[in-house]
Amino acid sequence: MDLTIRPYTPADYDWVLQCEVGLQEHERAIHDTRLPGLPHSRDYLAMLWDELAEGHGIMLIAETPRGERLGLVAGHIIDAPWPMETRDSTRYGYVSDIFITAEARGRGVGGWTVDAFLGWLAGVGVRSVIASVRPDNEPSLAIIRKLGFHQTGEAVDEEDGLEFVFELER
Repeated sequence: MDLTIRPYTPADYDWVLQCEVGLQEHERAIHDTRLPGLPHSRDYLAMLWDELAEGHGIMLIAETPRGERLGLVAGHIIDAPWPMETRDSTRYGYVSDIFITAEARGRGVGGWTVDAFLGWLAGVGVRSVIASVRPDNEPSLAIIRKLGFHQTGEAVDEEDGLEFVFELER
């Protein structure tokens, strides 16, 4: 598949908002605590942009040569120095969002997009990466596992409930 993976630009906002609204509506069907996709996805994106800015993060967009957007990944760096730990052990990347359009699922787009994020992290000197995924999110679990992440535990997220925690060292 001929694919370009590039950083988000403001011209992508409406498409990204549609992706987040779709995700929120999907999650509303699973969790009765979820609010409607609009206007709450706008609030989420505002929070995400702040997290990416504060955590030195990035959102990457996967698209065809014709400019058809197929997916996105967002993530940032968590830097939590601790006097008793090495610098490498307290600075790591975090995959916060993965979205692949229905038409592009199963075609490698998710893996290529997350791999581009991993490459961005390596370019800024981050070797360790964490991702947390709900047990029922089979597409994201498949991407993470295929890229070599290994499950290191479980956590209960305030919003999503039980999540599997994965790590990757590069």
